[in-house]
Amino acid sequence: MLEKDLKFFLDDLRQCLRVSVALKKEFTLAITGSISREDYCLDEQGEVLADIDALVILEDIEDKAIVCDYLSGKLKSIVKEHNVDLDIMFGLNSALQKNVGAHYFQSIRDKYILYNGLGIDLDNVPSVVKSVQLKYAHQSFFYYQSKYRLQPSQLLSQKIVAIWNILNELHGVVEIGNLDSQMLYKNYKMREYAAAYTNINMFGLTKSMELYVDEQEELYKDNLLPSSIYFLDNYKKNLSNQFFFHQVREYVFYENLGMQFEGNIMKIT
Repeated sequence: MLEKDLKFFLDDLRQCLRVSVALKKEFTLAITGSISREDYCLDEQGEVLADIDALVILEDIEDKAIVCDYLSGKLKSIVKEHNVDLDIMFGLNSALQKNVGAHYFQSIRDKYILYNGLGIDLDNVPSVVKSVQLKYAHQSFFYYQSKYRLQPSQLLSQKIVAIWNILNELHGVVEIGNLDSQMLYKNYKMREYAAAYTNINMFGLTKSMELYVDEQEELYKDNLLPSSIYFLDNYKKNLSNQFFFHQVREYVFYENLGMQFEGNIMKIT
């Protein structure tokens, strides 16, 4: 989709939801990720190089089937008209309120909430302190590492490098924004570094992080989420075990959204 057409697509989605909601079960739908943060990349033709992801927030897991059917029916024609794919994930409001530091939640902006049946007020969300930012940045790092291990792609490697830069910045290390530089994580050099995203040794990054976490054990003892601890404790003996990386993905989803990953993504095409 061209960048100039993105606004029209989102406006059409918003208008459809505004005029046609007729459900007994309320929900909130927001665009998330790089689209909401407005930091997506463009190719030379002006095409947006990012997935269009949405989060649907529910009060009760039992509401999911009804809302799924409703959204699938209402939004399919708009998605088809604009010739794009829309990926929708679901989460519980109770889990969201406990995880305001999560990257998916921090990416949401008011103008990208297309329907707000639950009346979620971003203005009243407490600010996230540095220790919480670190906690969720590590979680995102290990989550995307696991996704990359399951299905490598340039987009995922870009996300991993972006989060790596966020972690460097939070730790007071100068952000590395170009791929010609050698990446550093505190005093540890990443081995087998190459200029292309697809050649980055992703688990070299993890090893560097593991060394730093070990060095700062007292600092991190209470400052990593359970899914991150699980990853660090087990990834080395499970590098060829895809089930382990599926487990990490499930762990993070339930941790953040109160719902399992499997069956929780609805693609509208």
